[in-house]
Amino acid sequence: MIIKYPKTKRGTFWWLTMSIFVISVVVFTIETATSGARLAKLEHMERELASENAELSTKLVGFSSLSSLEAKSQELGFVSPQKIIYIGRAEGFAKLP
Repeated sequence: MIIKYPKTKRGTFWWLTMSIFVISVVVFTIETATSGARLAKLEHMERELASENAELSTKLVGFSSLSSLEAKSQELGFVSPQKIIYIGRAEGFAKLP
């Protein structure tokens, strides 16, 4: 036995309203899940970049230390001066004789 309800404008409006409501809930749920996944990916990327930044900061401190700069300068052939000559104020160093 099939019961048929008479179609009315009020019933059609109610079904249309409920359909729009259900569709919007589904769309917003999907959008929320997508945003959550995107946020998790960005947080993971942030952790990786912070770790890389800390590693690079450590390397920078190591490379700019005086001992490593001295070692590098010796590799390039720079040596400490053996004899230092001081020029007084009265003496000129770039004048013609």
